[in-house]
Amino acid sequence: MNTMQLEIGGKEYTFKASIAFMRDLNKKVKEKANDRDVDVGMIYSLAGVIDRDIEALIDVLYAMNINFTPRIKKETLESYIEDCEDIDGLFDEVTDFLSKANVSKAKMKQLMDAIKKNQKGTK
Repeated sequence: MNTMQLEIGGKEYTFKASIAFMRDLNKKVKEKANDRDVDVGMIYSLAGVIDRDIEALIDVLYAMNINFTPRIKKETLESYIEDCEDIDGLFDEVTDFLSKANVSKAKMKQLMDAIKKNQKGTK
């Protein structure tokens, strides 16, 4: 399962958690570590998807469509999400996909483990 397909506005779009996807998301957030900037945007975006943040979902799907034809426009993606009849299903599908893709599965596991640990600590 290397790619995910979504039909949006009558067109079939391909999405992949690729190296280009990772680089695009990572450049969005930088943190200081040992006196240097470190790109960490992907982990913030993945956490947003897990937390069911609509803006994070848009950013992640848009980045996952990099290097594919047709290239989805952000406005098209936003309209699709606004009108989506099963937004929870879409979040589940994207989360599941990211949990299995080579580029994102380690970070997804790290985030899910942290959530489980936090939930145990608050009970």
